[in-house]
Amino acid sequence: MATTIMNVTEARQHFTELVRELVSPVYVTVYGTPQAVIVQYATYEALLEKVEDLEDTLALYQRAGEERTPLEAYLAEREGQGRYVPALSAAIG
Repeated sequence: MATTIMNVTEARQHFTELVRELVSPVYVTVYGTPQAVIVQYATYEALLEKVEDLEDTLALYQRAGEERTPLEAYLAEREGQGRYVPALSAAIG
């Protein structure tokens, strides 16, 4: 996958064909400094999904040391408080 770098003026002038023929990311610069990246929609969605998965994994690792309440104990506690959830009880019982 070749790296394509173009300045913002060139990207603006050729934007339609750039998007139509997009295969690999295009880095857009302003005065030589990278300011944006143009990627295919599918690539963008895949990146977002990976970020969400990593955030979920991180959250699990951060909570790994926390004390947990078993579902049965939680349901029994709710039942004792008058907040019985029969559908959940039937599903685990």
